[in-house]
Amino acid sequence: MPEPLLEINNLTLDYNLGDRKMRALDRINFSLGKGEVMGVAGESGCGKSTLALAILRLLPRVAEIKRGEVMFNGRNLLTLTEKEMEHEIRGQKITMIFQNPQNALNPVFKIGTQMTDILRVQDKYQSGGARKKNQDFKQQAIERLKLTGIADPEARISNYPFEFSGGMKQRVMIGMALSSGTSLLLADEATTALDVTIEAQINRLIKELAAKYGTSVLYVTHNLGVLAEMADRIMIMYAGRIFEMGKTDTVFAAPRHPYSAALLESLPSRQVRGRRLLAIPGFVPPLDRLPSGCSFHPRCAFAKDICRKEVPPLIEVDEGHWSACLLDQKRGRKKWQWI
Repeated sequence: MPEPLLEINNLTLDYNLGDRKMRALDRINFSLGKGEVMGVAGESGCGKSTLALAILRLLPRVAEIKRGEVMFNGRNLLTLTEKEMEHEIRGQKITMIFQNPQNALNPVFKIGTQMTDILRVQDKYQSGGARKKNQDFKQQAIERLKLTGIADPEARISNYPFEFSGGMKQRVMIGMALSSGTSLLLADEATTALDVTIEAQINRLIKELAAKYGTSVLYVTHNLGVLAEMADRIMIMYAGRIFEMGKTDTVFAAPRHPYSAALLESLPSRQVRGRRLLAIPGFVPPLDRLPSGCSFHPRCAFAKDICRKEVPPLIEVDEGHWSACLLDQKRGRKKWQWI
């Protein structure tokens, strides 16, 4: 594995909603190497987006980090002041691409204005106050648009967001995110609002630019097919916990957790023609009313009594391959075939 850039140690987070306490992240442990692409998958409500927001400390007021560390280049981000996060981390070393670029871009300002504003702020903190000319920032913005594949960037930089398609807006967001010495890119469902053709183009762009700049990527999605092409490693989350983690090829070829296997069995590409797709029964449980033992056991076709009583720890079941399934750990590796 490459040298670690990001290390998450025992991260635990609650949402406090009046009398309800919802454990959104429960003892999260993983590391992300320099230049590595890590995919985070799972159903809606499993804690994927919360994990990305916790790294940047962009959480709502009702969120409370109970314990843990977010180590980035040897610094614990949870101990930094808000000023240090703004001046040294957010938009400087760690950037984020959100799900809907329409909400991320201000509709009343031109694309060029928004891009140069960010470049100007980044330059202020990185250069120690040395000033560039406005034309320099504009040229930088044009270069970023050109790099992301937008045609005629010299003209399009004067357009407003409404004059761009959804895919073009996301390209602008990628150009803004990678416009500094970004070490880590957090992509939270970055292509959900796009059609499949544009989705493929955007994902290819993220991977190419990340490789060019040596940027690590934490790619959050519910689409395992995307991760099969993009991610070096994959992490499967369920109800705020990591259920499986390992090299993408290994997890796809031989999942060690029934939940991972079920997600893979639901992919059309894995089905024999004419056979119905797998639909996992039930729903992700509310985070304030998790079942006892393994939180997946009410939906699991292989659950035993032990699954209802004991919370499975995440352990290394093979070199670089982690799983949180008691049956796999206690009774040896099984082939979790749902259909």
